Amino acid sequence: RADEGGRGRSAADVPAHPELSFHGCDPWCLDESAPNLTFAYLYAEGAQKYKTEKDSFLYIAVNEHWEMHSFRLPIIPAGMKWHLAFDSSGESYAPGQERLLDQTQDYTLGPRTSAVLVARLP
Repeated sequence: RADEGGRGRSAADVPAHPELSFHGCDPWCLDESAPNLTFAYLYAEGAQKYKTEKDSFLYIAVNEHWEMHSFRLPIIPAGMKWHLAFDSSGESYAPGQERLLDQTQDYTLGPRTSAVLVARLP
């Protein structure tokens, strides 16, 4: 799936998400051969499998590098939007009150920080 990259594709083109996936600064592109100072993982919980109202997506990005890095976010189902729940640089939101991100599909982390994003309907 490393060839997906999430660029220029619609959610309809992307197969169902695995429950746990690992990413680099680009979706599905974790370089396992090198020490990684930037990585992310995505938890995807399917509503049908878990008998919940809707699919759930939780994206955790980690930047252990001393420089800023941008993470291209994985494609999520149509209608869902990425929201920031927590950024260790100082932002934190209560569940259900997460800040809606602009929909550029990128999120930038400062040096030695991490962030938790959730995908949900706006």
